[in-house]
Amino acid sequence: MCPRTTADGRRPTSDDPQGTGATYGTPSGSGKSFPLARSHGIWKMDSHAALSHAVITDTQPAITVESVTKVYPRHFHDARSLKEILTFRRARHRAPHSPLTALRDISFEVRPHEMVGIIGANGAGKSTMLKVLAGITPPTSGRVHCRGRIGSLLELGAGFQPDLSGMENIYLSASVMGVTRGTVDAALDAIIDFAGLRPFIHTPVKHYSSGMYVRLGFSIAIHLEPDLLLVDEVLSVGDTAFQVASFRRLVELRERGVAAVLVSHDLHAVEALCDRLLWLDHGEARAWGSTGEILNDYRAFIQGQGDLPELRGSAGKLVLLIPEGRVGTGEVRIEAVRILGPDGQQTQTLRPGQPMTIELNCLAQREILDADVMITAEHESLKVTMISAQHHGFTPIFPAGRSTVRIHFPRCLFSIGAYQLTTALVRRDDLFAFYDHHVRLHRFSVITPAPAGANPLLSLPLEFDLRVETR
Repeated sequence: MCPRTTADGRRPTSDDPQGTGATYGTPSGSGKSFPLARSHGIWKMDSHAALSHAVITDTQPAITVESVTKVYPRHFHDARSLKEILTFRRARHRAPHSPLTALRDISFEVRPHEMVGIIGANGAGKSTMLKVLAGITPPTSGRVHCRGRIGSLLELGAGFQPDLSGMENIYLSASVMGVTRGTVDAALDAIIDFAGLRPFIHTPVKHYSSGMYVRLGFSIAIHLEPDLLLVDEVLSVGDTAFQVASFRRLVELRERGVAAVLVSHDLHAVEALCDRLLWLDHGEARAWGSTGEILNDYRAFIQGQGDLPELRGSAGKLVLLIPEGRVGTGEVRIEAVRILGPDGQQTQTLRPGQPMTIELNCLAQREILDADVMITAEHESLKVTMISAQHHGFTPIFPAGRSTVRIHFPRCLFSIGAYQLTTALVRRDDLFAFYDHHVRLHRFSVITPAPAGANPLLSLPLEFDLRVETR
């Protein structure tokens, strides 16, 4: 006798009696995990679930994560030399390996029409969290419940068969996602054109570059009607046109009701796209809440980091210091960046035409004679202006100790909108030799009532002249 199914073809389970989605994990006290089937990053309770959509409403979370912990065992690899193999000798001393806890007691939810970002340093557990959500790896303990079809792009070439062409892999990926051939046929041109691969669509994907792989995978994921979307760093792939198109498509999907989880080191993209953020730190949830609140704390954390890890070249020369969002040798550091309004007080809100000042509080370990001060302002991924002290005839000398650089604008020429500042102290003879480089760590907004259609990115000082020719 066939098991009972719901009207849309899903099979009810003890944990999902209505057959509305996929649940996986270890229930409290059960001591065992649910059996699952994997397909292109999509985990469903059974074949019935993989072939149908869940009914998504705004009243219930699309993704629920409850007390998820993921532990990886680390076993000693018993590597032996040829001599040991032939003489049956083995090493006598085996160092014990403690298990690695990649995630510890993580809980959050994602609602329809919502995009949640996951941020944190390398090794924080961001990609592991996405793999648990996709069902690629089950949680050691805790519970994950996903309602609807998942579209995911987690790893380069995941789900692709290298000997098949791009066209064949589109249909292969769609089939394991439970998408009908008619749906793929209708979306085929959009998938190919979005990825920009029409001249190469019949070429085996093993000949694709890494960028072509990711563009095709992302295009498939967003065009095959996902209810849930999991994306890992895709916005950093491709040229500007592809990044802008991806940005717009993600916004469209969110407005259509798709619930999405985005992992990215690009704080600007996270700020523009995400409604809420999960900040992971060494596998633990350091903070969970609104994007603005979490990013303020995260940026303050990055700026406030004290001693930065060093990396020295073969000659012993200090070449790199990299916490997230900040690069430089640290010989002279930007301790704080402040935006000052017309009254000289710190503010994050300005009005066009008013005086404004950008103030950099610096600390030099020794006297620095060759530094240039550079500032870049961006608005919606578009670089609006880049300022160099050297190009304006100013050559600062930083004595050992504390000093302050002020860049004063008699008039704020930015139009309304939110802006991100990148500030840098760099050697004048080498623009890639950073003393300190804050990448999009500072923000300000320009507000003013303005007539419709009169919101340019930049208001330039200019004069009009009309000359009438007489005959």
